[in-house]
Amino acid sequence: MVDKSLTFVDDMFVHLVGNKGLDEGCIFSEDAYPLDEDVKLVLEEYFFSPFKEHVYHKLMHEADVRLNEMYTYAASFFNKECDLKEVSTLMAKHLHAQSEHPKIKKGEVYICHLRGLRFEDEQVDGIGIFKSESRDTFLKYEGNDLQFSVESGIHIKKLDKGAIILNTEKEDGYRVMMVDANSQEARFWREDFLSVEDLCDDRFHTLSQIQLCKDFGKDVLAVADVKEQVAFIDRSLSYLKSNENFQEEEFIEKVLPDNEDAKQRFTDYSKSYDEDRGIERPQEFQLTEQAVKKAQSQLTNIIKLDIPIEIRLKNDPKDPADQYLEKGYDDEIGMSYFKVYYNKEV
Repeated sequence: MVDKSLTFVDDMFVHLVGNKGLDEGCIFSEDAYPLDEDVKLVLEEYFFSPFKEHVYHKLMHEADVRLNEMYTYAASFFNKECDLKEVSTLMAKHLHAQSEHPKIKKGEVYICHLRGLRFEDEQVDGIGIFKSESRDTFLKYEGNDLQFSVESGIHIKKLDKGAIILNTEKEDGYRVMMVDANSQEARFWREDFLSVEDLCDDRFHTLSQIQLCKDFGKDVLAVADVKEQVAFIDRSLSYLKSNENFQEEEFIEKVLPDNEDAKQRFTDYSKSYDEDRGIERPQEFQLTEQAVKKAQSQLTNIIKLDIPIEIRLKNDPKDPADQYLEKGYDDEIGMSYFKVYYNKEV
């Protein structure tokens, strides 16, 4: 997340970058864009709003991170070896060189020097690279006679692509935040242009564990019994909320008690999950509070039915909700049912 109350654009160059594969060229600005306070406020809202989470990446290269073009350009700017005009032009040319797929659209690229960024407890500066590709049609009213014209422009709530390189952790590829509104082109922005990899810290491991639980519940447990899926999600949430550290063996015992078959299926699924994504989740790590909060929205303990009724199981580690729920099938009616046991209505 970018704190808009602290972070601001100090200087900015705007370039137009076309699709190299379609023989589209570039137009490079010679001067910094003039930034008055009104323009800065609009641009900062446009640039920073999509960065809603503390998800960090780092610049990488298979041989040596110093061979990563974006790392080299950023380092030269942070080391005051070149100014923003020079580094922005180099970055725009690099973006053009990678823009060869026919679906990549030309667009304006805003390259900024940012100040007031925060990483952990440190205040740092950074370089922002933001690209606008899409155009929206809007009505522009003139004067007080309610006459309007149809015009085309940029929707400031829809940033297409963005990256912020923070001036910290230089030896480990800096720290990078990234957004891409077009998931079909994620490889182009993430791999071809930036060349970043996930920062495998405790937050990353926590989020990976959350996604693993969500996928296992949907792909494996729900196929056999949706009640078993919801009970698993309920117990997973309880574990994540009541523990500061994750321990895999303890987790499996807690969330899949007295079910050796499910435990083995989870272990096998977890191994395949890591292999498919090329990651190695440690068996023990510290759970991060922000990621656990996110789990409460991602791990939904709601049974959705094909009728206008949903059953929500309240998460309570001391009193698991699934013990009061019974699933069955009525042969006479020809429908499945859930039976709920309770003492009284409240």
